Amino acid sequence: MQAFTGVFILAVLVGVGILWECSRWISARTKLLEERARQLKLDNDAREGNATQAPNAVTSHA
Repeated sequence: MQAFTGVFILAVLVGVGILWECSRWISARTKLLEERARQLKLDNDAREGNATQAPNAVTSHA
């Protein structure tokens, strides 16, 4: 019975590890897609002549 419990706990830990890595991959992929979408929007706005400054851009006030 103890061997079964040990194998079960090991299987649960492996499953949780796989789910954890999948969630990290999905999160990283989502951030990448958001950045690409933002860049495409900026590129599209620049082509249309509606270029606006990026919200994180630093401007000089000289």
